[in-house]
Amino acid sequence: SKARQAQSRLKMLEKLEPITPPAEAARHVFTFPAPEELSPPILALEGVSVGYGGAPVLRGMTLRIDQDDRIALLGRNGEGKSTLSKLLAGKLEASELAPSVAALIEHDRFEVRRAAVWALRRLDDAGTWPAMRQRLQELVELLEGRHDPDVDPSRREGVEIANRWLVKEASQLIQTLAILGDDELWPMCQGIVSAKVRYVDQLPVMDNTVRRTATWALGWMPADHPQRGSVARMLTQRLDDESEQNPEDERVRALAAISLGRMGAAAHVETLEAYAENAMYFENLAWSARWALERITGEPMEPVPPRQRTPILFLTPVQ
Repeated sequence: SKARQAQSRLKMLEKLEPITPPAEAARHVFTFPAPEELSPPILALEGVSVGYGGAPVLRGMTLRIDQDDRIALLGRNGEGKSTLSKLLAGKLEASELAPSVAALIEHDRFEVRRAAVWALRRLDDAGTWPAMRQRLQELVELLEGRHDPDVDPSRREGVEIANRWLVKEASQLIQTLAILGDDELWPMCQGIVSAKVRYVDQLPVMDNTVRRTATWALGWMPADHPQRGSVARMLTQRLDDESEQNPEDERVRALAAISLGRMGAAAHVETLEAYAENAMYFENLAWSARWALERITGEPMEPVPPRQRTPILFLTPVQ
């Protein structure tokens, strides 16, 4: 009977479909780009207290984390390990954390200020918006003052290097307040964008990177805002500015098209079509106009052939 059972099982095995072994080519290989090198520290806390509405769980923390640090959290239950982890990950409620983070906007170190603005965007607490607006206004005034023609020429190179950091900080603040929907940001952006770049002693009064960001930000203006129509007309003027002596910055024009598309500015479709259909124009401008038309009309457009297209500031991550 055992021989009969063995024969029966062999017949059953013969009827089974063979399983194909996984092919070597089916393996997925993951590669990670090298991260941007950051200036130390990655994170810094000075005198921070945090809790859950009552007495602070952790009080007066001063902490610095650098790129090569390896950290382990040890302690008994209830001593704040999870609270510290949530604090570092930005996962505590805004009411518990936002005031402490907002205070870091005025920190001496640029990377700390930049990390604080990123955290405030995640926390999304309207109570911190005035502090961010005030810092933005200070930066705009500072940038304009640093381009003053009376600046000592021997100091100009150092001033320009400092400006690069201030420009990045101002642009990040504009982006954050726009995404969060701060209504008091729009007049500031209108003023920055409408004042076309003026040159004093071959230096721009306002860096075009800040104007590009402000142009992009206006596309986030709410649909019920009373100034929305006039802003759309101003963006169309920037898009259409091809004056010979002092034409508008090409990326400001491209981002004006993007903002018109995000606003659904149907009244300005004809202007957008003129730039979308003419391959003679700056490639980013044609691409942006087509993107805007797709947003407004819902009809797909043929993409611009990618030759040397430069990624447009802020478009891809928050499209």
